[in-house]
Amino acid sequence: MKSVLIALLLLLGLHTTAQKKWNYKIGWITPIPFYLQTNYTVDVSSALVQVKYKLNEKFKVNATTGYLRFRPNEPEWDIFSTVPVMVGGSYDVGNSIYVGLNIGPSYFNEYAGNVNPTAMIYSPYIGWFSGHWSVDLQYFNWEEIPDEANSLVLCLSYNF
Repeated sequence: MKSVLIALLLLLGLHTTAQKKWNYKIGWITPIPFYLQTNYTVDVSSALVQVKYKLNEKFKVNATTGYLRFRPNEPEWDIFSTVPVMVGGSYDVGNSIYVGLNIGPSYFNEYAGNVNPTAMIYSPYIGWFSGHWSVDLQYFNWEEIPDEANSLVLCLSYNF
């Protein structure tokens, strides 16, 4: 709890000193609200935290981490959860629409399969923002994990 409080205070301090270049957002991950045939569904206990640095009017670089938990849609599959640590960038297409890509290692902390506990993940996304809120349509794809674990999700975020 102490480390979480220190991290939040550091984010608040950086936000007040560099409001023009830095952007922080905390997002809640939810399954998309229509039917897709997959073996896993993202759990509502999943979240992402992203720190962005504005290079110019259109381009931003970012670092993203969080906690992703997936529940199986079939009884023979196992629950898994992971902590991604990704870097990437985004490009503003219009006044409130952007596209981006994140890539980096993902650390599995709950998985019963015979997979390496660290796997590369990449996540392309398209998003829309208005004021302090943004909505992203993201695709999580692990390089060494079978395709049935890859997932298309919505991320509802609050931007600081």
